[in-house]
Amino acid sequence: MSTAPTDLTYVVTGRRDTGIAFPRRDIHDLQKNHPEQFSLFILSLLAVQYPDSEIPLMPPGFTAAAQGLVPEGGYWYNLTGIHGLPYTRYVGDPCAGDLSDTGAAATTQAAAVPASKPAESSTRAAPSPAPGVFGKIAAGMGGVVKGAADAGAGLVGGVTAALGIFGGATPTLVAASPKTPSSSLPASPPVPKASTAPPGEKRFGGYCNHASVLFPPWHRPYLLALEQSIGMAAVRIAEQLAKGATDPAKAKKWTEAAKQLRWPYWDWTDSLVLTDGFPLVIKSPTVAIVSSAGTMETVPNPLAFYKFPSPMDDEFKDVLVNVPYSNGVTQKSFFSQWTRTYRWPGETATPTDDYDKVDAELKRLWVDLRAKVAHLFTYENEKDPTKWSLLWDEFSNTTVQSDPSKGASAVSKSLEAVHNSIHIIIGGAGHLGQNDYAGFDPVFWLHHANNDRIYALWEYCYPNYWVGAGYNNKNTGNFTYFTQPTGGTFYQLDHSRVDQATDMLPFRKARDAYWTPQDVRSLENRPDVLPKYYSYPAVDGLDVTASATDAQRIKLRATMQAHFGLRTTVVESSHRTFTHSSPFFANPILDTLQVPSGVNAISNYRHFLVSVTLNEHAFNDSYTFELTYKPSSEEAEVSTHVAVLSRPKSTRCAACHGRAAVGNTVRGMIHIPSCVHSESCRISPGRLPHRGHYRGHRGRCDQVCFHWQAHRAGRARLRHRPLRPART
Repeated sequence: MSTAPTDLTYVVTGRRDTGIAFPRRDIHDLQKNHPEQFSLFILSLLAVQYPDSEIPLMPPGFTAAAQGLVPEGGYWYNLTGIHGLPYTRYVGDPCAGDLSDTGAAATTQAAAVPASKPAESSTRAAPSPAPGVFGKIAAGMGGVVKGAADAGAGLVGGVTAALGIFGGATPTLVAASPKTPSSSLPASPPVPKASTAPPGEKRFGGYCNHASVLFPPWHRPYLLALEQSIGMAAVRIAEQLAKGATDPAKAKKWTEAAKQLRWPYWDWTDSLVLTDGFPLVIKSPTVAIVSSAGTMETVPNPLAFYKFPSPMDDEFKDVLVNVPYSNGVTQKSFFSQWTRTYRWPGETATPTDDYDKVDAELKRLWVDLRAKVAHLFTYENEKDPTKWSLLWDEFSNTTVQSDPSKGASAVSKSLEAVHNSIHIIIGGAGHLGQNDYAGFDPVFWLHHANNDRIYALWEYCYPNYWVGAGYNNKNTGNFTYFTQPTGGTFYQLDHSRVDQATDMLPFRKARDAYWTPQDVRSLENRPDVLPKYYSYPAVDGLDVTASATDAQRIKLRATMQAHFGLRTTVVESSHRTFTHSSPFFANPILDTLQVPSGVNAISNYRHFLVSVTLNEHAFNDSYTFELTYKPSSEEAEVSTHVAVLSRPKSTRCAACHGRAAVGNTVRGMIHIPSCVHSESCRISPGRLPHRGHYRGHRGRCDQVCFHWQAHRAGRARLRHRPLRPART
């Protein structure tokens, strides 16, 4: 008698079980002001990361796997591996054909799942669980991470010291083994991909949607999938904690906290970065959480790193990488030997996390990061519907497929570009800095939640700018589809059409349908999108779930400019500067500024930006293009940059190989700060002082009066724009 195959399909619905949208909170806010939610978040994340391990504060033998807290598709290794390695089909999308719907029906019309064709299996035996993950919780655990700020526990570096066993009654945590679909279920892709795979490689080419108009919407159900998994675990863990509560009111706190819990974000635009650097709550190896009895208990911190299953996957390879912000220094990253994720590791098989370096780069480039976000809200108020998809293309990704000039005539302000910067600033030569490994680092998800928050603010301010069905070609005037590049993806052939109705594999909204960009659009209550069951706290009066008129949205663009630090500067006749808080494009400058005595207003003041076009694969790895300016005075050096988040030739990402084959370029924007303008006017009106210089990733760029030559990876072009109202 044959046994029916196990259905491993992971239908992504977010926290639909709660029936209402609750806000995702900043990780600091969650820890400080919502202790029960924070406790559930930490315990649930441990459960998802290490489902075969006992969960702290739970009864003996209470594990995610034994209790069935989440399906295998919700395990950390299986979800995080979607982003890159190990390049196997996601277990939660087994492609078993037209499965019957068991209640997870979509609320909008869905496209059918593509039929599978038999093919060679791309699965392999799952590695055995690791014998132990975390070290004993005690001060001085046998290693120190450079730059540790927690003197009580110390940040644990190295592999053996940090990853031993617990003492006392605290359980051992075991990393989850990656799962593959049952052999009874077809594991072949919906379309054949062998013809475009690199020679000798397996057919699976990944789900990559970077440098694509689908970059923002594709990552939204990705976050929902993890948020759902954490929520499922939190509900069951809260039930156990409620049993230990001293009274019914405290028990109810736990069940309510589980209902409200959403995946948090880390707001790297917050001024806390300048004082605190990289958050302690993300880097400390242990963290204090409240127990059901109301006491504070110390448990392993799942945000500090992720311990890989043992043995390591054979797809993990050591690679030579560019060390960011080092003018061409390279080092070997031991991805085949690093048994956990690292941030800015050194060139050794047993490194530590260099948080001094993380803090230094994060603080040095913080103003530039905020400026990049602020400029996302300076798009013009375009009333021609035929241009809306063009503006979406520019905002959503670094390639800008619809612009035939390839960046030679415009300034690109994209969400993906600033997103790339955080990957490199925090990851260095470690996992977050390499897209094939980035998803395994827990900070990836806190970062992408903040990325999604910025996306939500932007789409609220610009509700009409959207990928739509395609765009009007600027050269021919003909309607043109956005397409996947040469190489395509696992489920899309070369040059396949992508638009608002494209299936975004591997994320199913129902058993017979995938999420589409249109489904995930907007967090407002709209009939043409699916509910996501989360929101974000209001930012200076902008509530992404509230309705608003077009006029209100235009004003909120100016509010966002100011919130993220984009402000006007007036140069005084005495060569001093006067800074006003009015946003750049909020109103005509002379109508809003109260010019002090002794100050002459400059009527045609320009806001200078640099348009940068770079070869995505110029150095066979991620790299940065940096411009720095050293004032003639004793003031601090001004640093601006564009980050290119690339994958090496050894990657199995089909889309990445395709972009490399055609010499794909990425675009970025560099803001020339107003302090440089002021210095220019003070020393040599009309041009920058000759003592200023701009430095690239590999070599120095000569500059004379705003003209320079960029390094061989691309070109930089000066662009300037007048200060003008947002409504024009």
